[in-house]
Amino acid sequence: MDESDAESVLSTDEFRDGLKGDFLQAITKIKVQGSFVSFGELSEPPPSGFHVYNVGKVTMPLSEAQARQLIKNGHQASLHKRSETTVDTSTRNTWELDAGRFIFKKPDWQSYIQPLCERVAKELGINTTIRAELHKMLIYEKGAMFKARADTQKIPGMFGRLIVSLPSPHEGGEIVVKHCGQQKILKTSEYSQSFICWYSDVSHKVRPVTSGYLWVLTYNLAIDQSQPRPSAAVWWSGARSLRHTLKRWLAKDDASCDQPWVYHVLDHDYTKAEISLSGLEAQDLAQAQALQQVCSDLPVHIFLVLLEKSESGEPLLMDDKFYPGKRYPKNGCSWIMMEGEVGFHLIHTVDNTDYCINTLVDLNGQLVARCLDLEENNVFIANRFEDVRAEGYFTYLGEGEVDPIATHRYRRTAIAIVPQKKILSFLGLGGKNRRCLAGEPPELISYVAKLCMQQPTDLLMTRCLVKLCRSIWNVHSLVQHTQAMQAIFSFSLRAKRYDLFKIIADRFDKGHLPLAYFDSARHALFTESTISQVVFNSLKKFLSAALDQYPSLADQIKAIVSFSFSELEPMPDYIVEWARELLSTYTQSEPDRLLGGSAGAALVDLVSCYGNPMETLTTRVVPKVKSRIRDVEFCLGFLNGLYKQATEGVLSKDVSSKKECVVLLEAILDEVIASVDPSKMRSKRGICFLSLSTAENHRIISHKELASLFSVLIKLKSGKDIGLISKLIQSTPQLISIELHYMWVPFLQALMPIMEDVHTTSLQHYRSLFNALLNAYIDRYVDVEPNCEESLVRPKVHCGCGDCQLLINFLTSPTEKIDVFRINKERRNHLLERLNSHRICCDQEMVRGRRLPYPLRITKTSDDDGHKEHKHWERRWKRARKELTKFNQHELKILLGSDYSMVSELVNTEPPPRGKKRKMPHS
Repeated sequence: MDESDAESVLSTDEFRDGLKGDFLQAITKIKVQGSFVSFGELSEPPPSGFHVYNVGKVTMPLSEAQARQLIKNGHQASLHKRSETTVDTSTRNTWELDAGRFIFKKPDWQSYIQPLCERVAKELGINTTIRAELHKMLIYEKGAMFKARADTQKIPGMFGRLIVSLPSPHEGGEIVVKHCGQQKILKTSEYSQSFICWYSDVSHKVRPVTSGYLWVLTYNLAIDQSQPRPSAAVWWSGARSLRHTLKRWLAKDDASCDQPWVYHVLDHDYTKAEISLSGLEAQDLAQAQALQQVCSDLPVHIFLVLLEKSESGEPLLMDDKFYPGKRYPKNGCSWIMMEGEVGFHLIHTVDNTDYCINTLVDLNGQLVARCLDLEENNVFIANRFEDVRAEGYFTYLGEGEVDPIATHRYRRTAIAIVPQKKILSFLGLGGKNRRCLAGEPPELISYVAKLCMQQPTDLLMTRCLVKLCRSIWNVHSLVQHTQAMQAIFSFSLRAKRYDLFKIIADRFDKGHLPLAYFDSARHALFTESTISQVVFNSLKKFLSAALDQYPSLADQIKAIVSFSFSELEPMPDYIVEWARELLSTYTQSEPDRLLGGSAGAALVDLVSCYGNPMETLTTRVVPKVKSRIRDVEFCLGFLNGLYKQATEGVLSKDVSSKKECVVLLEAILDEVIASVDPSKMRSKRGICFLSLSTAENHRIISHKELASLFSVLIKLKSGKDIGLISKLIQSTPQLISIELHYMWVPFLQALMPIMEDVHTTSLQHYRSLFNALLNAYIDRYVDVEPNCEESLVRPKVHCGCGDCQLLINFLTSPTEKIDVFRINKERRNHLLERLNSHRICCDQEMVRGRRLPYPLRITKTSDDDGHKEHKHWERRWKRARKELTKFNQHELKILLGSDYSMVSELVNTEPPPRGKKRKMPHS
């Protein structure tokens, strides 16, 4: 289309039949050479050599005897509905054999199908190669039928279905196809052999067979995924008038324009996963490509949308108390059914009707927004949601609640055409359509950021982006959305709006800024060619402030390394120098910020930040490690990180550096093993059981870090793991019982898979370690079951008076449960004080009567402490059983040998009955 045509007077003339009439008249001229269905006779009969397992060679035409054999070897066709597979002969009454149950023994069959595929492509209007993948064999006997249904995608790239009707005399069984109000009835009985093909979203059904057998093969039609989606041969006669219509519409001012944006409904329907330009069928693709071309230089945006109409109200129940096969539960129920399925409820009275854009994507299929408002008069099609199969939602909250509600949702796929000046209003970000910004998805923010880059002088668009960044609820999802963050940062750099870096960082609580923030910032700086040191000087204060949010040195080092020292996206020298200055400042900070294994591992990363990695390690890193050699978790993190650098990182690239690194690693290992005290190691949960004064002398350590250290020791093959094992075994008696559960048994679980590389000569030492720790776990954590048998013997009170002596005789008696003491008030209070101070389980009651003094009646009660102690033991028993079952029992049995019995007795038995005393097994 040349420029003179684009600027012709016709482009701004008045509409001939209004915007809607002119638009539909123009776009309907854009067609493809094809149809939604094709049916025809096959001139040549299928080749012989057709074999079915358990039947043998099948001759054509199909005989009655062989038809019965095929049915006997087949199965009733099933329906796949969501996660369920059911057989419903009222919906689909036919027999089927899967493709693996029959073969074509002669190669002629492929030569028979290939020309048919070429014919199918031509008649459906597809200009690329298609392939047909055999799906099933179907046999329709007398009375068999198939209710209306559309195909689902069975294989990647599937766009349709091919039916080959094989020679078999029959009557009835007409195949009825329907799409966009058009219906065709195809009679396979008229031909000896024939074919039918259609697009996947075409509704089709099979009428009942009245005699004989309808015998067909079904194929899934698909496009080779290495090629683009089928592009139809377009008749461009409507393109010129379509452009004129759009230009007339765009030239209107707001007051005279009734439609601020418009929707053109497509012929086919698509799921959320399929909606994109490359996923459109032939006719829809032709119209979308035509719009894309004629609008290429017009100020409009083109989207693909799922339009949704929702109706809800009182359901028309098939019975007051039942739906098919089930009763409504008293506490309520809900389900989803498609129209025509069992359980679908019609609506008796429609109370609410709502319209919305369910999903909005760009032409590449990238999500832009969800749940936008929809004005029905902007949709350019009559009967917008008629002939659309409804998705039904039924909700019943239960007896005494609100009445049952049925909701029907109808969806159509359309192209949205939005003028540039209306884009914010269309997205619900401006004007009367403004909505809550906080719940917007990151994809919408990404799209707005791209719009800002296209129009950097549009202040309204920029303010909208800033507001979105300030108000989004799920800021974590925004930062993790790489595309959105890179678009925001790229715009920030181009427009010199560096405050956007700070706005996003400030949305996070201190220490919770994801590292993805710095990855996106690095990528934006790397891709923007106009970035200079002057620009970075304005930006670095915001980056420094974001880094200062981290209370942990480990997080700061990780963020700086991620931002400044990426091999894939190298930064300029002035950024590298800035990063090194920050690293020097942070690593010279107070020692308390070096706590933890993550800090030890992060220090190793410093070797990649300077010119000479080995010199950096020996001069900057190792002195800090040796100053904290008693901090076990810190040292373990460092050792694991150092080994990784020596085997995979920058230190592994030079042979001499690698050897020097291993020597240094072994030297530090010796110091760590010599200084480690296993009895002072604490897990995060175990340290909670210590007092504050005691906890200060212990260090939190992760059982995973300790297991990783053993992995390093085993790979080094220096024998240092044997020395550490000996130290652990010697310290076993000093390990507190709670840590056996929270730290040492999980450590053994993590150690099991690592032991695959242990040499057989060292395996005995690991067996001793497992034996010692598991024995201690069962003996000291689980312990012996406490005795909770009922006994009348109670503890003595400590007093030598005569009244207390009588009380002691009663308390220690194994047979007396109640005794009465007739004493005065002073002596009575003395006995009560003794009983309460010794916390003896008994009831005390003063019996009032006519005679003084009133007697004191004491009744022995059950021993609550004993029952509580047994409950605590039973809880420990169950926890231990759960932990021990996490081991691979076969591998553990091989490792422990005869000592495995102590584990198997606990794992394979239930808790003993209460009151029955049983001692746990000992090795």
